[in-house]
Amino acid sequence: MAAEVAAATQGTALPDLEYIPAHIETVMLMLPNSSIVESVLRKKPGLFNQLAAGSLIIDMSSSEPESTVALAGEAAELGIDYVDAPVSGGVAKAETGKLTIMAGGDSAAVERAKRHLRHVGEAITHVGRPEPVTRQRR
Repeated sequence: MAAEVAAATQGTALPDLEYIPAHIETVMLMLPNSSIVESVLRKKPGLFNQLAAGSLIIDMSSSEPESTVALAGEAAELGIDYVDAPVSGGVAKAETGKLTIMAGGDSAAVERAKRHLRHVGEAITHVGRPEPVTRQRR
């Protein structure tokens, strides 16, 4: 699916984190748990070490709220926008690009993210608060 979304958005699907091209401004993550998200962002050569200020991370992963809040804070300190964008709809909706997406984060960052999210979801709702939406699930 990563290659299909990348092609639809004129993006690039990356096989690993060894080399992130300098022109990359937006990264979408959809990973199975918080520890993997933390590793991808924090561990060398993680995204926090490679993305420039002004970049955008869209995190659609199945994550723990506390981890997501901490990662969003770290991103902000680096000048990176972070949108927490959990989904609903399962595999069938994912395969047809009809997921429901609840986007949490700064309004401007969510607006930037929508250009990419439209390729995987048909209902994108900005839940408002600038903290990630996963905290609101509890």
